[in-house]
Amino acid sequence: MRPVLLDTPWLHVQAYGFFLSLAFVIGATVLALGLKRRGIDPAGVGLVLLVGVSAGLFGGRLFSALEAPGFFEAPVTVFLHRSGLAYLGGFLLATPAVLLAMRATNIPLLPASDALAPGLAFGYASARVGCFLAGDGCYGRPTLLPWGMTFPHGLVPTLSAQNADLRARFVAQFPGLPVPGDIPVHPAPLYEMALALLVGAFLWRLRSRPAPHGWLFCVGLSLSAVERLLVEPLRLNREWAWGLTQSQAISAVLLVLSVSAVFVLGRRRANDNSSSLSSPPYALT
Repeated sequence: MRPVLLDTPWLHVQAYGFFLSLAFVIGATVLALGLKRRGIDPAGVGLVLLVGVSAGLFGGRLFSALEAPGFFEAPVTVFLHRSGLAYLGGFLLATPAVLLAMRATNIPLLPASDALAPGLAFGYASARVGCFLAGDGCYGRPTLLPWGMTFPHGLVPTLSAQNADLRARFVAQFPGLPVPGDIPVHPAPLYEMALALLVGAFLWRLRSRPAPHGWLFCVGLSLSAVERLLVEPLRLNREWAWGLTQSQAISAVLLVLSVSAVFVLGRRRANDNSSSLSSPPYALT
């Protein structure tokens, strides 16, 4: 755990900010390379990156604040002072903003979304490294497993004397056990980082498979939703509605929509192949 990577009289670099910035750079680089492979001019990627970063940061802060108690009593205060970003909130706001920016720069949307798909997964893995190093409260529930970790000097420390909510969680999960001074928790950011890297590697292998435009992006979206649904029960997020956390509800909706799109696009390609063998396939290369 290292919340600050570099601290000099001239430069102060926080781990989370660095790896979040790296995530956007990774996404933009993969997008540019993918567009070039498809014979599309990547000149507009800079504007797309700027719009995506701005909308993503705003959405991440907004959805993180919505999960905080007291938001509706003092929304501006919670928005400005609550730490952390919600990835799904950033994704939901950044996606339409990026699509509009692509349209303004004449970048075709569906081929570009396929080009971006592996970069989204790799970028998410980078952002989770920043969360882990910062110890910003994105860690998971208390655990007695041998790989449980503590973050005594994190932005949101795991010290029982400084984290009443985490202390209450430990008491509820392990009644009768003495509360440790430094409570071990699931290293949820590391779980998500590992799963995101697997998703990114899988999408990277699929990028040359002939398929309709948009298919690879929908596959990536469905896998990312599954990843979040797997890890979310180990996280500390509060219930939002219907017994689900905000992230679980959003991920479930995204999973249904993306899986449906994968099957629809796959069936469309099968119908195209059966009706006209001379039609050239859409390629993801």
